[in-house]
Amino acid sequence: MQQGTAEWLAMRRNYLGASDAPVLMGFHQWRTPRQLWEEKLGLGEEQADNSAMKYGRNMEEPARLMYQEMTGIEVEPDIVFHKEKNFLMASLDGINKDRSMGVEIKNVCLEDHLVAKDNKVPPKYYPQVMQQM
Repeated sequence: MQQGTAEWLAMRRNYLGASDAPVLMGFHQWRTPRQLWEEKLGLGEEQADNSAMKYGRNMEEPARLMYQEMTGIEVEPDIVFHKEKNFLMASLDGINKDRSMGVEIKNVCLEDHLVAKDNKVPPKYYPQVMQQM
């Protein structure tokens, strides 16, 4: 199943994905757990794309290619499901062939970029990455 397709969007309603984790953990500024719950049940509106979301999606492939060039590690997008908790999933931006390393691509604001330049991860990304692991 390819990420971003109608089939993928429909499938995501049946799972808590890694991008849902920040909402549930209170790290998301624009959505509440209740809005997520309503969206999963088809009661509320799905989160509409904004310009930052569109830009991020458009930049994923160039960023993945740049990562591969810089590291020599080949990665491909994939969808993974938890082996025991059958309601958890993650749509990975990249995973290597032996499935030992995942890649999460972020196109960030200046504030987050400055945090990353200081070799730190902005706390709002922890829930998503922890679920991916």
